[in-house]
Amino acid sequence: MLLEKYIIDNHLITPFFWKVCVYSLLIFNWLLNYYGRSTFLEKDKEMTIIEHFLKGM
Repeated sequence: MLLEKYIIDNHLITPFFWKVCVYSLLIFNWLLNYYGRSTFLEKDKEMTIIEHFLKGM
């Protein structure tokens, strides 16, 4: 993709990029909890974000 080539060529993969990734995961986690699809606090129903993502596919 053109955008990927641009990012790689211009070294835009910076700490800011990783912060965006982390915040995206946190928001995704919060949305799962907010809509009741996930109850991370219950030990018997503990699932990771990735397991929920795969289950939803």
